[in-house]
Amino acid sequence: MMYLLDVNALLAMQYQEHVHYTRVNAWAARLYAGREQGKIVFATCPITELGFVRIASGKAADSTSVDSARSDLHTLKSRQKMLFIPDDIPGRRLPAWVHKSAQTTDGYLLALAKAHGGHLATLDRFIPGAVLIPDETPVPLTVREESALSGWTAPLRTGTQPDSALWQ
Repeated sequence: MMYLLDVNALLAMQYQEHVHYTRVNAWAARLYAGREQGKIVFATCPITELGFVRIASGKAADSTSVDSARSDLHTLKSRQKMLFIPDDIPGRRLPAWVHKSAQTTDGYLLALAKAHGGHLATLDRFIPGAVLIPDETPVPLTVREESALSGWTAPLRTGTQPDSALWQ
């Protein structure tokens, strides 16, 4: 299975400072066994590579320059053994759900991935037919309430503990 990674997924996979770094890399790690067997491959294309360089070297400031962003992309592609697929379908080949100019690139990337026998993998939940990279595994939330008595804090219910365990 081939996954064409959207620009946001590429950026999150490369930069630890990215808000979705853990999410994307946890997803990639879950696919690791299939990738080692050659059953799963990540891919880029000219559009996603240019988007990566543009955003990484722009206001996001993940890289200090265009050349640095290009180097970061090369490092990511080498580390992940990514496939490069050409933009070889006509621009008029867009999914039926594309009605706005803001949807054209997403629609094209989805069509391109499908034309190459794969899927578009993204963090964008508004792309019909794309693979949404799942959120990280949630951990139990612990809410603490400040005690009025002596400045110590006591945990409130987390949904994973019986009431008696809270005060032990």
